[in-house]
Amino acid sequence: PVSMLDSYVLSLFSPDHLWLLGVLPVLFFVAQLTFKEVYLSFKCRHIPCPSGRIPFLGHALKLLQGNVWDTFRALSAEHGNFFRMHVLGRVYIVMADPAFARHVLQTKAKNYRKDPGTYKVFDCLLGTGIVTSEGERWHRLRRELAPTFKLEILEEVASAALEITRNLFQTLDAAAESGAAVDMAEIFRKLTLQVISLAVLGVEPAESDREISNLYLPIIDECNDRIWYPYRMYLPTNAWWRHRSLVKQLNDYLVAKINDRWQSMANAKEKNSPKYILDRILSGVDPAQFQKDGIQDLRDGLKTFLFAGHDTTACMLTWTLWEVMKSEQTRQKLYNESKSLFPKDDTRPSYDELQNSLPFTFNVLRETLRLHPPVPVITREVVQPDVVGDVSIPQGAVALICMDGIHKRQDLWPNGDVNEFLPSRFDVLDTPSPQLGLGEGVDPWAFLPFINGVLLAPFPLPRPSYLVWQDLATVSANTSRFLRYAIEPAGVEVNGSMQSRIVLGLLFSRYKFSPAQGQDDKSHPYKIPITPVNGMFCHVTKI
Repeated sequence: PVSMLDSYVLSLFSPDHLWLLGVLPVLFFVAQLTFKEVYLSFKCRHIPCPSGRIPFLGHALKLLQGNVWDTFRALSAEHGNFFRMHVLGRVYIVMADPAFARHVLQTKAKNYRKDPGTYKVFDCLLGTGIVTSEGERWHRLRRELAPTFKLEILEEVASAALEITRNLFQTLDAAAESGAAVDMAEIFRKLTLQVISLAVLGVEPAESDREISNLYLPIIDECNDRIWYPYRMYLPTNAWWRHRSLVKQLNDYLVAKINDRWQSMANAKEKNSPKYILDRILSGVDPAQFQKDGIQDLRDGLKTFLFAGHDTTACMLTWTLWEVMKSEQTRQKLYNESKSLFPKDDTRPSYDELQNSLPFTFNVLRETLRLHPPVPVITREVVQPDVVGDVSIPQGAVALICMDGIHKRQDLWPNGDVNEFLPSRFDVLDTPSPQLGLGEGVDPWAFLPFINGVLLAPFPLPRPSYLVWQDLATVSANTSRFLRYAIEPAGVEVNGSMQSRIVLGLLFSRYKFSPAQGQDDKSHPYKIPITPVNGMFCHVTKI
């Protein structure tokens, strides 16, 4: 009997049966997911579920019939603000209500965790830095990063934004003279990366485009594709090998930058007068720890700092431009507000002048984020059984907060049609918080542009560091999709979206933009952040 069993096992490895070695793990994986879905379906049977569910696939085909995010919002309108969906063996509890959002993201946050399935594809950018670390390692990284978050770095970001945007004038002047259309979506994508690269690493625009943009942009595009086509993570196709090569090149580039700045910081004089944000981070690093594994930690931390939010900032600027092009009244107000701060003689405003400037521009940005949230949903896996409202949800399900649905609920936004662009919704121009000044009767948690509508940080920040991280990581860099802790909305001080306000103020003080023929606002059906699927081609006119 033993020899017969041995012969049978060996036969599985013969060329005629090798296909079984690939099929069996897949069958086991599918069976495991199916069993989990059946169990969760039973536990969630009291929660409404849309029709059209197919075994194992669930509602996947329904979502892929059109724009995924529009489908979520339409289902919310049809089935209420609390229902379940099934997608590839997973059970999602869809919520489109401010009270439910607050419950999941703040009140009972300990019952939830970031959905591993959503973030796995971004491991190549998050690595082992503070976002993915736990325990003592997380506390050590927190101590090393803490000195970075000081008010001075806002000045560095503001200075970088001024310099990089002024460099853009030559391109826009040429486009105005020739009449050629320019893709502002792509321009904003590179500009925001240039700003953060200059502020963090001291990298000039040409090097940023050559060494960072050409590596990072294809990486993030592949990551987005892998969310919807998971097989791309495992099949060794040409795209898989190219992605692997680009990640290695990017890692090597950042390690070289860290080592270079570390050697420069060995000079005591330079250590006491850091030039860039990386210098501030290095000033808090223990040399012994740096030699052990600090380079990898810093590399992964830098990738999060550099890349986590530049795409969402570019997305916000792109949609703002689209909305302004549709409204001459809004454009004129932006011009009137910015022309005195940014005169054509290139006089450079002081940081104090920038800090509290362009309040109408700030409101335009906030209304853009309401209509076009860069990240329209957020997912949290249920790790402890919970009761939301009066409905119980089991461990293992995934809470999906439909921010786009919340932003466009007419009952939550009584001042005007929710589908219209109305910056006047945010009439309190000097508000210290993005959640204030929403108008009478608007729930603070009805405005969730930063994933959970509040300032998020990778560690509890002492005041006034709230202000710093807000400007760098929410409106300005919007990295909140990767961060950890929520802070009460009313307790957050906001300096405003300085980087974005500077970019828009400079552009609208000098140029008028109009959409190129055929340009529309059709958004990408599934990619995050939500960008125009055909770019944003515009004609430029000098003012």
